Amino acid sequence: MAELIVSDNAYPRLLKHIKQEIAEGLDRARKAYDQEKVISYWKIGQSISKHLLENKYRADYGRQLYAKLSRDLDIGERLLYQMSQFYNTYPDLKPSQNLKWSHYRLLTSVKDEEQRNILESKASDDSWSKRALETFIKDDKEKSVTASKPKPQPPKKLSLFKGRLYTYGTFKDACSANLLIDCGFNIYYESDIAKISAKLVETVKTKNSYKLVKSDATTKHLYTYKAYVRKIIDGDTLWVNVDCGFKIWSYQKLRLRGIDTPGISTQKGIEAYKFVCRELKGLPFVILKSHGRDKYDRYLMDIFYLKGEKEPSAVLERGGFLNQRLLDKGLAERE
Repeated sequence: MAELIVSDNAYPRLLKHIKQEIAEGLDRARKAYDQEKVISYWKIGQSISKHLLENKYRADYGRQLYAKLSRDLDIGERLLYQMSQFYNTYPDLKPSQNLKWSHYRLLTSVKDEEQRNILESKASDDSWSKRALETFIKDDKEKSVTASKPKPQPPKKLSLFKGRLYTYGTFKDACSANLLIDCGFNIYYESDIAKISAKLVETVKTKNSYKLVKSDATTKHLYTYKAYVRKIIDGDTLWVNVDCGFKIWSYQKLRLRGIDTPGISTQKGIEAYKFVCRELKGLPFVILKSHGRDKYDRYLMDIFYLKGEKEPSAVLERGGFLNQRLLDKGLAERE
C-alpha cells in the first residue's frame, strides 16, 4: 500500500476537527435524549391524568391503576406518579433546553407557582445541576422552617463603618524585596517600592498612573471597594466583580452582612429578591465594605448605592445602605 503523504500540519488539523465533531455530536445526542425524555414523560403523565379524570367516579381506582401500570410496564409506581404530577404542574409545558427530567421532578415539589417559576428560570439561566437545584430548594425550606419559629429579635439597626476606597495594608515577605499590598480576597500585589514608613497606604492618581502614599486610616477603613453587580441570587446573596485596584479584579459570591432574607421559594423571599433587583437596576456600580467571611466561606459585605451618581466617593458618602433598607422594609431579619 502506498504511504499517505500529507503536509506536516494538515493531518493533525483534520484529526482535531474530526475529534471535535465526534464530541459535539455526542453532546447534541445527549441533549436531544434529555429533551425527548422530558417530553415523553410529560405525555405519559398527560395520558395517565386524563384517564384518571375520566374514571374519577371509581373509588380507589387511582391506586389500582398505578399498581397495574407498574406491573405491565415494568416501571416503578413512584415514577409513574411523578410523571402524572409533572403534567399537572406544567399543563402547558415549554421545556427548557438546560433542564433535564431530574430538574423538573424537583420543581414539581415546589407548590407555589411564582416561586417555582423563579427557581425554574434561575436553574435554566445559570445551568444548575440537579444537585445544585436540590440543595437550593432544601436550603429554602430550612430557612422557612427556621423563620416560622419565634425567636428573640435583635435590634433593627446595623452598626455602620464605611471605610475608605483604595486603602491597603502593606507587609514584607521573604518572597520579594518590595512591599506587598494586601488587596483583600487573599490577593497580594507586589509594589515597586522596597520600603515605606507606614503600615497603611492609599493610592493617589497621577497624570498617567498612580502612586502609593502614607495613609492616616485605621485597619477598620480597609477592604472597601468599587464593584459591579453581575447576578442577584436572592435577597441577601449576589455575584459581583470587585475592582481591587492595581488593575486587579476578583469575581466573588458575597452575602449581605448582619441580615437574613427568607428563601426565594417563599413569598417573602420573592419580595426581598425583587426589592434588591429594583434597587440595583441600572446602577453603573456599587460600593462594598467587607467584614470577613461566613461559615460557608462567602464574604460578608455592606453595600452602598446611589442612583445617578458616577463618583465612587460620593456613593460611599451619601449612598443608601442596602442591608439596612432590607431590614427597614421588613424583608430581612437581623442575624
